Order: sequence, then C-alpha cells, then structure tokens
Amino acid sequence: MNYLKVISRKSQLAVLQVKEVMDSCPGVDYGLLTLETFGDKHKEISLLENPPADLFTRELDIALLEDTADIAIHSAKDLPYPLAAGLEVIALLGNFDHTDSLISRNNISLKELPVGSKVGVSSPLRRKELLAFHPELDAVGIRGTIDERIALVDSGSIDAFIVATSALHRLGLSDQAAEVVSFETPPLQGKLAVVAKIGRPELKALFEKQDIRTRFGKVTLVGFGPGDPDLLTIAGDRSMGEADVIFLDDLVDRDFLERYKAEKFYVGKRRHCHSYEQEQINRLMLVAAMEGKKVVRLKGGDSMIFAHGGEEVEFLKSNFISVKVIPGISTGTAVASLTQIPLTLRGIAKSVAFITGHAADVQLPVADTLVCFMAGSTIHLIAAKAIAEGRDPKTPVALVYNVSLPDQKEYLSTLELLSKSDYKYPTPIIIIIGEVVSFRKNN
Repeated sequence: MNYLKVISRKSQLAVLQVKEVMDSCPGVDYGLLTLETFGDKHKEISLLENPPADLFTRELDIALLEDTADIAIHSAKDLPYPLAAGLEVIALLGNFDHTDSLISRNNISLKELPVGSKVGVSSPLRRKELLAFHPELDAVGIRGTIDERIALVDSGSIDAFIVATSALHRLGLSDQAAEVVSFETPPLQGKLAVVAKIGRPELKALFEKQDIRTRFGKVTLVGFGPGDPDLLTIAGDRSMGEADVIFLDDLVDRDFLERYKAEKFYVGKRRHCHSYEQEQINRLMLVAAMEGKKVVRLKGGDSMIFAHGGEEVEFLKSNFISVKVIPGISTGTAVASLTQIPLTLRGIAKSVAFITGHAADVQLPVADTLVCFMAGSTIHLIAAKAIAEGRDPKTPVALVYNVSLPDQKEYLSTLELLSKSDYKYPTPIIIIIGEVVSFRKNN
C-alpha cells in the first residue's frame, strides 16, 4: 500500500506520534484525520477514579470499524484491554524512555517540595508512587495537554506535576523537567500502538519490520502437579527443557529442577511469607519476555486453580506477550486418586466443589463434596460454618498432608470434632468434606 488513511487524537503530542510511526515506513504516503475523543471533550472525568477503559480511543475505534480510516495510532498505554470487537493491534513500536519526570515551579526536586505541595498526577499508579515516596504531598488529579499542565504550575494552581518522560522528549520539552523520578510506570509507557480492523494482512505486512513484538519471548504457565515429579506432564517437562528462565513457586521439587539448564528464580509465597508480591512476579515475567527469553512460570498443582494463573495470563496478554498454559494435575483431583476417596460416587455424591479456605469467611457452595484448598488454619471455622448452614455434624472429613509425596499423611475426622478443636494440622494440607470420605474408612 502506498497511501494510508490515518486517524489520531488532535493534540500536538498525538500528531507527533503519528509522524514518528509513519517516518518508520519510508515511501508510504498518508493523510491524517484528527479528532477529539470523548476523554478529550470531558476533562471533568478524573483519571484517578476508574474512568471508562476506552476514554481516549472510542471515536477512533468507530472510525476504523466504519472504514473511515485504515489505522489509528495511540500511546500504547492508553489502549483498553481487550480492544473493541473487530480491532487488533497490528504493530507495537518503539523502546522509548519509560520513566516519569517531575515538572515543578523553580525546578524544585520531588524531595525538596514542601509538605502539602499540590502535585498533579494523571493515574492511580502515579498517585500511589508519589505518596509512597513523599506521603505529606497533596496528590491531585490533573488533565489537559502538557502545555496546559505547565500553565497550571506557572499560575500557582499546582506546585508540580508528574509526566511521562517520553512525552517531554517528543514535544521537545525535556529541558522543562526538574528531574527524572524513580517511579514504577506502566509497562507500555513510551511505546506506540498501531490499531486496525481485523482482516487487513497488508497492513500487518507494512509494519512487520517495525513491530517490536517479533523480538519478544513467550511465557508458558506450567502446572507441576501435587508434588511428585512423576506426575509432571510430558508437555510441562518439554517446556522447561526449552526455557531460558523458570519462575518457580513454593511446593515444587527444586532438586528435580536441576536437570533443566534454565535459570531458576524463586518467587514462592506461603502464608505471611511472600518472597515477591503478585505485581512484582508479573513484572519479572514481563521483563524477561520483553528481553526475548522463553519463560516458564512453574506452579504447584494446576496454574488455573487457586494459583493466580488467570491474573498472570491477563497481565501478560494485555502487554502483548504470547502466553500458553499447560495443565497440571491439581492437588484437588490428585488427592482423590492417592487416598482412594472418590469425589463423586453413585448414590452418595453427584456434585463436587473446590473452595479456598484462605479466609475464614469463605462461601460454602451447595455441593455433596467440598474440597478445601489452603484451609489448614481455618478448617475449624469452616467446619463450624458448615454445621451452621445445615450440614450434618457427623459428616466425615479427610485432611491430607503433602499429597503424592513420600511423607503423605491422612487424618480422618468429622465436622463436629473439627469445629470444637484447635489442633494445628501440618501444612500444606488439602481437605475433603462429604459422605464420600466414609468410603475411605471402609477400605
């Protein structure tokens, strides 16, 4: 294609971003249509109060779907996830500066701002980072172009504001920054996205060489199973054999992992003891994948059952990382086979529910059999609640420690006994509640 209809927001920054993208495709002529989006027209909408995801893209999306334009060019961090039906990102460009900068009156640094200074921020993340650094500042929501924000500082309406360093570079305003601040920023900050209607392969081909996603690695979530390495799937083993780095959880056999050449990075979490918080784990995987590495996220059991797998998939996909999930044998199903307690049984149990006992206020669904994950410290409260909700106090319960491992141990009890006991069972432990447990007593 030698001519494209391009659409973008009307601001000076948006127009410069279009030029940056199109300059990367020499020989392609284009016409530019600019417009004000819903977000541009309604500056009374605070960006700190969960605004609509398509605040700055809605009108551009419509133009693409109606064939008014071939492509739209956006700041990648402004894109909603998922995109509007019928649209796709055909290219992600740039590895621009992803930092934030401070613009302040008299170029005062963030550390030097007096207590109570009003600092403009345009996202919950910036507000969080600002107040973590300097809790006695007043973080206020801010909207408008960079020039309009600078005018607010000059007029005394605010004392400073935080802005993407890349925006200052593109506008030629880098000299306005008092300093670059060491804040956590959105992973896509500084990058530009080209969006088009699905089914335009000629457009994808046009930007293929510029698309930095072609250099990204991929992430594979692998379920290790309940603990015994013999229960790892062939697909999981193959993925770890091909990996550059493995981010591993707790309850995974580390000696077994020595057979793989990949770098091992422990990110396990146990009750009241987290080596990394979930947001940090997400970032670690993202950075590794953006560096082109083959990443395995290794979890006990199955990645998609009480293991934050869904959150990790969404985070990675929203940042344009290819993700694959390989099933693992869940401890919730392994316990049935390894104790010979069926979770369903003709004439006794027609339904089963998996629940997490991590919190004492867990909701107990209506099911014949309950399988409780992470309930070692709350089983006494869960038992009492089950009785209060109408379950027979004599209902049998099996508690199984270290499922599949050589020291697997089983404890048999009832809801009534558990509700009156403060005995601390060893962990990790998984619990089966229901009449099916009586089948184990008879074998």
